[in-house]
Amino acid sequence: MTDPTPRPLQRDTFPAHRLMTEHPPVLHDPNKRIVFEVACPPGTVHEGEVGYSRWPTLPLPDAIALDGAAERVEVRESVYEYRPATGAEHAVQWHVNFADPRLFTAYGTGLFAQDEMQVAEHPALGALREALHARRWRVQTDANAAEHVDSHFSALPFCYQ
Repeated sequence: MTDPTPRPLQRDTFPAHRLMTEHPPVLHDPNKRIVFEVACPPGTVHEGEVGYSRWPTLPLPDAIALDGAAERVEVRESVYEYRPATGAEHAVQWHVNFADPRLFTAYGTGLFAQDEMQVAEHPALGALREALHARRWRVQTDANAAEHVDSHFSALPFCYQ
C-alpha cells in the first residue's frame, strides 16, 4: 500500500539575514535598484525566515462534495495580502506562486508583474531565487521525470511562507 500523503520535491527554511548576505538579489534594472535601496538601506537588519517548498501536482478527485463548500471558501475583494493565518491553532500561511513557470525569473529586470511586485515588497524573495540557483535546485514548474515516478504530474507549484 502506498502512502497517499503528498511529499514536497524540495523544502527548506532560510533565515532572511543569511539569504540577503550570502545570496543578495541581482538587480540589472536601475529602477529596481532604486526600489531596493529605499526598501533596504545600508544597515538594514533582515529578520525572520523564508520557508520554501516545491510540490508535485496531485490528480484531481473523480468527484467533489459541494455540501458546505460555500462555508469553506472566503472571497476577499481586495489586494493580495500577506497577513498571518488566524482562526486555527496550527494554521500555516501559504503563498502559492503560479505567476511564471520560472520562480521570480524576471525580478531583477525592467518587468513589473506579479513576481516582480512580490520581490519589490519582499526583497528576500529575490535572494531566495539566487540561493536556490546556488544549490542547483530546479526553480521551474514543469514536470521532471527524474524527480518522480507517476506520469500524472504536470505543473509543480512553489510555496513560500
